[in-house]
Amino acid sequence: MPRRIRRLALPIHLVPVLAVLLALGCGGGDEPTGPGGGGGGGPLTIALALDTGAPGDRVPITGLPGDISGLYGEVRVPAPAALSAAQTDSVSQAAILREPGGSDYLVLPIHPLAPMQGGSVVLRITDGAEVTSNEVTVTLEGLTPAPGAFAAVVTSLQELLDGWLAQLGTDRATLRSTPVASLPLMHAAILFVHNVVDSPDNPNS
Repeated sequence: MPRRIRRLALPIHLVPVLAVLLALGCGGGDEPTGPGGGGGGGPLTIALALDTGAPGDRVPITGLPGDISGLYGEVRVPAPAALSAAQTDSVSQAAILREPGGSDYLVLPIHPLAPMQGGSVVLRITDGAEVTSNEVTVTLEGLTPAPGAFAAVVTSLQELLDGWLAQLGTDRATLRSTPVASLPLMHAAILFVHNVVDSPDNPNS
């Protein structure tokens, strides 16, 4: 039985923050693919090494072409769990990673409708246009409850934010009072993080 290669739990509200943090300070390593062309045409026959996993698990996948640019996993909640065909949050995407040695992995996403409970989803590989694959059923585990973890992450983000501002020679009050159009690009990116984690105008911060 293949073992899970990586496990990740992430509070949903921190997804946009993580995207900014990656843009500001991370890079290198495996490159995920997403919508945007490439991949070649024609049907694909794929298989996953596991049919059950947790969000963030990297599951070995076979059957992908030599060029995976533009390919991604389309994750759909099958009826009747999806309340209607128009319910947009019943469909999500899963990234594909290719290691330098050529091994391919699918990164399991959070369940589109029931992130805490999990459940079965139907997955296929596509480029959103010409390329598609057979469908496979995967059971996504729910996110693990972690009381107090979200508050601890937010506190860490606050400390990181203050450290960045100190390095740039500014502070939160100055950042908030300066028109966005007048901010340098780096300052504007940090303002976005600030507004997510600690903005008086954001009731969810």
